[in-house]
Amino acid sequence: MSRLAFVIFFFFFIVLGYMAYLSQMALEESRISQEQLKNLALKLAGDSTKSVAVPPDPGMTALAQKELAAVEQKLSKTPGGDRHGAAVFLVNRARLTLEPLIAGGLSDSEALPKIFGYLAAARTYLAAPPEPLKVEPQSKDQGLIQKSYRVNRGDTLWAISKKLYNTPWRWHDIWKLNEAKLPVYKRMPSGLTLKLPG
Repeated sequence: MSRLAFVIFFFFFIVLGYMAYLSQMALEESRISQEQLKNLALKLAGDSTKSVAVPPDPGMTALAQKELAAVEQKLSKTPGGDRHGAAVFLVNRARLTLEPLIAGGLSDSEALPKIFGYLAAARTYLAAPPEPLKVEPQSKDQGLIQKSYRVNRGDTLWAISKKLYNTPWRWHDIWKLNEAKLPVYKRMPSGLTLKLPG
């Protein structure tokens, strides 16, 4: 029985090695053919050191400038907040992509999809109302922010953060403040009192 197992394993490793060899040869052949196609494309294009500058389409560039101005105008009318900051970032990215397009450093096919994508995302951020971070007090003491929280059965840091700060992303701040009591953030015994960040 051991000879049969040895022969089977030996045959298996020979087949496995041959398949690895064939795949390596196929990859090498693919790399060589890609290099040949690249060289052929460069040869057909002429001198590979010179890039052909295609002037941007003035109609599309004007449309991008008009869209950018419209989003900037809407941006100036919206109040600040997280969404406003994201929209400002996207508008700046669109402006930084539009400038090389006008100067002729980028082609239409490279720049215009990026510009219109940035502006569409900025419009999406500006369309929704801003969501300021609210901390609702849990105690009845004249609107004072709660300084501690008693863990109930089934509570998680994620749920506590969502409940107290209206965002689940403050769970890490709560855990860092109570790291001595909670060495493993997933295990919280009920009845434990947690300190809360301000």
